[in-house]
Amino acid sequence: MDVYFSLLDVSFNFREIARWLGQPVQLFRFTRQTLAWCYTSADRVISFAGDDYTPLAIERENLRESYERQKRRVTITLPASAAVCDNWRPSPLGDVIGVTILARHRGDDDVAVEWMGRVMQPKFTDSTCELTCDPSSGSARSNGLQLRWQRGCPFALYGQGHGLCNLDAANFAAPAVLESVAGTAWSASAWAGLPIGRLAGGYVEWVSDQGLLTRRSITAHAGAAITVDYVAPGLAAGIKVTAYHGCAHNYADCAAKGNSDNFGGCTKLPVKNPFSGMPIWW
Repeated sequence: MDVYFSLLDVSFNFREIARWLGQPVQLFRFTRQTLAWCYTSADRVISFAGDDYTPLAIERENLRESYERQKRRVTITLPASAAVCDNWRPSPLGDVIGVTILARHRGDDDVAVEWMGRVMQPKFTDSTCELTCDPSSGSARSNGLQLRWQRGCPFALYGQGHGLCNLDAANFAAPAVLESVAGTAWSASAWAGLPIGRLAGGYVEWVSDQGLLTRRSITAHAGAAITVDYVAPGLAAGIKVTAYHGCAHNYADCAAKGNSDNFGGCTKLPVKNPFSGMPIWW
């Protein structure tokens, strides 16, 4: 009898490898900036680290260990009505949703982190949502040479770091109060004085009613009007936004911004292709 009760008082690792003592339960924590959505596959609320995990018909596919990133992806299936799924309605996100999968056993307070990563894309059906998730290691920068010889600058505008654009976005901000919002077409008189197309290729950001810093890329600009890539639910006239200048990614635009030292293109790249098959090339 003493041996029987001593077996019940075991660690999480022992329950994982035991044939009869394991009663696994998964915990799923989704995070977006300051917001979090917590769900569990158990039939009751589970509290852990200050969060309450709500029971939900949620499951994940089996975890796999591999050197290939594609094979380490995990698909999480949950009801389409779950609150976290609203992040992808009606348009794609402008930021990242992280996901942490934890595991515990019924009757045991130990919790272990099974998997961490981020949601790459959702797939909706009539009643379910499948979230394809990449492991955290998959977001690491690849090794090796990334740049290519080209005339235009390949750097991301306002990217910070060694060998990058390094423009300070604050120096090219254009704050405004929206006067009209019609789908992807927005307008504000504060932008009317800018040259045509100056904001194209930049982005506009604001704080949503949920406290999230939200962004949209600017695809076109003329006078007081801009066009963005996706609609923004909840955005309306009277909301304060900040737009940031775009860039043509050529040497002239880079020099106009006083950033020619960080230009990443090659202005002397030959126009004629030496590999075109012409026996004489000069």
